[in-house]
Amino acid sequence: MYTYKIKSLPKKTIEITLESPWADIEAEYEIAFESLRSNLQIEGFRKGKAPITVASKHIPKNDVYQKLLQTYISRVYSEIVKKESIKPLVPPKVDVLNAKEKETWKLVIATAEVPEVELGKYKDRIIEAKKNLKTAEIWV
Repeated sequence: MYTYKIKSLPKKTIEITLESPWADIEAEYEIAFESLRSNLQIEGFRKGKAPITVASKHIPKNDVYQKLLQTYISRVYSEIVKKESIKPLVPPKVDVLNAKEKETWKLVIATAEVPEVELGKYKDRIIEAKKNLKTAEIWV
């Protein structure tokens, strides 16, 4: 199971450091591989029906890892956002710190929350502005 740490930065920026053990990544790799294999078309086989050994020769590992990162990060990120009640304003920026085979993967996900805006006594200013308005100058 993955672990994460949340760090609040200035200007409502949030940094999530995510560590995923190799067992999780390996399971996600199989899912990503099967997803790519289901769309693979190789001569002599029906679409998506090529054996794993043949498909592994035609699907580059880089493509599988790309698919893995897209699906895994989006799923984990949405879980963290729900669990921690984060209200992101922009899509996350992902930096991969360590992504070697058979090692724990370490990623940093950065996003920004909706800023807090204090309006002060704006209602008093509106009332004051209405008092100073000259109604004769307004054209209706």
